[in-house]
Amino acid sequence: MINETKEEVMDEKEKQIYIDMQHIVKKQDEKNFEIMQMRVMLVIMFFISVFQSFFFLKMFF
Repeated sequence: MINETKEEVMDEKEKQIYIDMQHIVKKQDEKNFEIMQMRVMLVIMFFISVFQSFFFLKMFF
């Protein structure tokens, strides 16, 4: 009986550890996604600014 309770406690601990690790991985994925979004936004803004500068240069010259 003592062995069974020890195993049950271990199972509970392992489950908790597994759940914690899943949360960590999920947070990491969200962070990576946000970083990717920021990069895409920066690239888009850069292209828009380049396009605008060319457009205005053509207008004036």
